[in-house]
Amino acid sequence: MRYRTPSYMDKFHCIADKCKDSCCIGWEIDIDEKTKAYYDSVDTPFAERLKKDIKDGCFVLDEKERCPFLNDKNLCDIYINLGKEHLCQICSDHPRYYEWFGELKEGGIGLSCEEAARVILSNDFSLEETEIEEEEDLPDYDMEVFTALEKARDMILEKLNETGEKKVPLEFLLSWMLKYGKVLQLKLDEYSAEMEEIQEKVISELPEDAQIFGETNSEAAFGENPSEESPFGADSKAHDDGIIEEDDLAQFLMDGRVRSTLMAYFQTLEPMSTSWIPFLEMCDQVNRMHISDTKWLDEINSEKYEIYFRRLASYFIYRYFMKAVFDLDAAGKIKFAVLSTYMIWLLARCTIELTGQCDFEDLALLAKNYSKEIEYSEENLEKLM
Repeated sequence: MRYRTPSYMDKFHCIADKCKDSCCIGWEIDIDEKTKAYYDSVDTPFAERLKKDIKDGCFVLDEKERCPFLNDKNLCDIYINLGKEHLCQICSDHPRYYEWFGELKEGGIGLSCEEAARVILSNDFSLEETEIEEEEDLPDYDMEVFTALEKARDMILEKLNETGEKKVPLEFLLSWMLKYGKVLQLKLDEYSAEMEEIQEKVISELPEDAQIFGETNSEAAFGENPSEESPFGADSKAHDDGIIEEDDLAQFLMDGRVRSTLMAYFQTLEPMSTSWIPFLEMCDQVNRMHISDTKWLDEINSEKYEIYFRRLASYFIYRYFMKAVFDLDAAGKIKFAVLSTYMIWLLARCTIELTGQCDFEDLALLAKNYSKEIEYSEENLEKLM
């Protein structure tokens, strides 16, 4: 079968004791049956620790929520005593993730790991494929829906990663992605309701690439006065009732009241870390100081940062968009990618205000924290997707 990954995937390597936020702390880990059977068979002195510190198929965290096998040097005693090959599946895979589509397996590295975040942010996004052995128990899916969605994702990723004259400003592109997702969703809804050919309903009826973007420069693509079309336009106003229509999200984000609405909503989500909500509260206070300043995000809107946000948007689109083949919710996947990119963008601007800087390392840790709080909480992810 084919195995597709971002080209940077093999650049990731666990940094173990050098990690500032170890995945061996604060996470409840279920041990897969194969590994548990091996642990039960161990007859060395280390077996006593395995029996004592594993209950009901899970590692028993200590009072500081550390894995019992994480030693005082922040290294794994299972790795040291039994070898890398005998880590449980979750510990062996993390932060890697996988999705299966028949004869195609897709994989990547998750943003919730600080070293993975560094790799994602520091490398241009592209995909590569290899051949691997067949895997069993693959989920069923509609091949025609998959083909249509794959084409849509390819186009989005291509636009996010264009350079030179073809590159559309990111704020315009993310706004367009929301509107494109809405059109795509209408076609998917028609297909779901009427069981009609997805190729005809999605591919043939969606605007061609040239019809969407016109000329390659942003002025031709978005009107004679791009600032009026920009989601960061000076004339943008939030809805009086605080509700943001899904295709208007990007347009209104420069409005300070909308930023506060987003901050307030994220504070209602279940936190994974005790420091997350206080950080959001500080960011909201900073935002309120600039609530009428429509140019407040300009400092984070520069070429210096844009490449990182394009890579983040590419990560979210690649990881989640094709899941729509199972639930037909393409618009939700795009909305989540755009919202996540903008929230990290906004939090980065707040970080500059709070600390005086947001360099590459700061941004990587910020993206990691967002991912940990949102992507790795099933409840939070479901609310935002």
